[in-house]
Amino acid sequence: MGVLPTRCRSPQKPRCLAGFLLCVAVVMGSLGTAASAARAAHVCQSPSVLRVHDGDTVSLRCGRGKPFKLRLASIDAPEQGQPYGSEATRALKRLIQGRRLHVETYAKDRYGRAIGDIFIGDASVSLQLVSEGLAWCGQRPSRACRQRMQRARTGRRGLWRQAEPIEPWKWRKLHPPYSSAKR
Repeated sequence: MGVLPTRCRSPQKPRCLAGFLLCVAVVMGSLGTAASAARAAHVCQSPSVLRVHDGDTVSLRCGRGKPFKLRLASIDAPEQGQPYGSEATRALKRLIQGRRLHVETYAKDRYGRAIGDIFIGDASVSLQLVSEGLAWCGQRPSRACRQRMQRARTGRRGLWRQAEPIEPWKWRKLHPPYSSAKR
């Protein structure tokens, strides 16, 4: 009880406790907002799309900067030789080419690609691919991603039309050239 101010330690003062809890919630909420804003290592407004490599990897240029490869965070799309791989690539092209994009990058992967997200307005391109049944959620999916993937599966959209779709990470293990070729 040492955290509460002395005048609030009495159990007869629930309003004081409620006020204290409200303050804690406000502080924690602002920390969460600051953390999510600080999450992006680099932000790029209106990048040029140079190439769509597959359903979750593109080459971009921010302004006059150096071109870079971006791997979409939090999703895994089918590989080019895998069922629905070509469809995922075409869908990503359709979604981003000629559009005003906003890109946030967070880190680099072991292949030197930037890891990040592409947005059109407030809409996540990654979530759109999952909604269309053209990508799986990643290892630690958000609730929104899990819900969209479940709706795509239930609606038998995209790769969910297959009797037993194989996740890209499993498919790469079964087809070793793809484990490093796309990188």
